[in-house]
Amino acid sequence: MNDIKTSDTSDNGEPSQQILSTPELVELHTCKAIAGWSWFYRAYTLFSEGAFKWIGICFIWLVIIVSINMVPLGSFLSSMMGPLFTGGFIFAAQRADLEGEFEVGDLFEGFRSHIGNLFVIGSLYAVGSFLVFFIGLLSMIPFVEFDTLMGLVMTDEDFTVSILIDLFYKLAMPITLTLLVISLLMMPLIMALWFAPILAMLHGVPGIQALKMSFHGCVRNLGAFTVYALVAIPLVIVSTLPLGLGWLILGPVLVLTTYTAYKDIFVWPSND
Repeated sequence: MNDIKTSDTSDNGEPSQQILSTPELVELHTCKAIAGWSWFYRAYTLFSEGAFKWIGICFIWLVIIVSINMVPLGSFLSSMMGPLFTGGFIFAAQRADLEGEFEVGDLFEGFRSHIGNLFVIGSLYAVGSFLVFFIGLLSMIPFVEFDTLMGLVMTDEDFTVSILIDLFYKLAMPITLTLLVISLLMMPLIMALWFAPILAMLHGVPGIQALKMSFHGCVRNLGAFTVYALVAIPLVIVSTLPLGLGWLILGPVLVLTTYTAYKDIFVWPSND
């Protein structure tokens, strides 16, 4: 990884100011497991220094994604565009971390700097997700008794509790298997995506290489990510209970944890 250098230009050759102050990438660092907790603590510290701006950024991001999902193929398009917005969010995180200030408009920095690399990442993730769900659905076919199901659905009798129970038992195993297959296949895809927009945005790493580096960074730090998950799960539950209002804080903090984790794993000698 030492051959990756920071640069002061974006994909299209224009100056990219965020790269100028970005620490240089180093060999992957394997963090202690407890680092998974510190990622949340440091992310919350960043959030608390500009809470209303972070909430505003996430609200705008959410509105845009929901709007995109309302058009045909919206889910596919939103997956492709996700890294562009993530890149902008991370640009804001870096500004908040290094300069102590950022703007809501920083969310769109990914459309101005390194758009090519970020678009490659989004496109590969979108295609990968489609293939994973397609394979998951195919895995269900051998276990579905279609003749029996059609007999239950097309019956002239009114639907009763017993018929619904029969449908449940006939579909429970295939659906569970499908969800298991999708979860197992999505895990490495998510690991490849986790840090890729950051590496592309802040260091100009090409899309495919950023995905590979992200995957290796996650694999090298499975212990820290296990602790991260153990911290995240109760926070998600607690944030969801009060009408989901806790997500006003947890949403931005979760995205900021990707930045604090990136600093530990990829640029750790420069950390304070």
